[in-house]
Amino acid sequence: MLRALKKNRKVGETRVDICLCESSWSKGELEKLEEKLTWIPKIYIDYIREFDSTSVAWCNFFGSQKCDGISIEKQIEEHKDILKNDYFPFAKYPDGSIFLLNQKSEVLWWDKSDYDFEKPKFIAASFDEFMSECLLGKRYGEFSFAETSTFYKTLQAQGWV
Repeated sequence: MLRALKKNRKVGETRVDICLCESSWSKGELEKLEEKLTWIPKIYIDYIREFDSTSVAWCNFFGSQKCDGISIEKQIEEHKDILKNDYFPFAKYPDGSIFLLNQKSEVLWWDKSDYDFEKPKFIAASFDEFMSECLLGKRYGEFSFAETSTFYKTLQAQGWV
């Protein structure tokens, strides 16, 4: 789906809010991350290798150290005392909340008001489910402002939600 969006940034007749960045990974940067956190799913690594710090609708993905957005390395460093090596921050919601992968490859939501990381919320069983159902599919509407979004209406028109 993202490859198609990368070409024309449209679903049907509606333009999609997507900001694609050229991959700017330094040699060995992504491999170092894979070695350190061996449990990160390959589908995520493949995605981030190609799309780096892409923003799609309400989700801003972290990227390489040279990316235009927020680097993964900075997020890991900023939250290392709380997340340790048990969770991996991969994207941010517009309100500042963070999407995480855990060692089971599940996607969790770390609400910005949960300063001590006491109640992370389960979002999806996998990164693939997060992408296909939450970000670009039938669960898009679970995110608070979605029903008023033009993109959500487009997903509905396509029969995807």
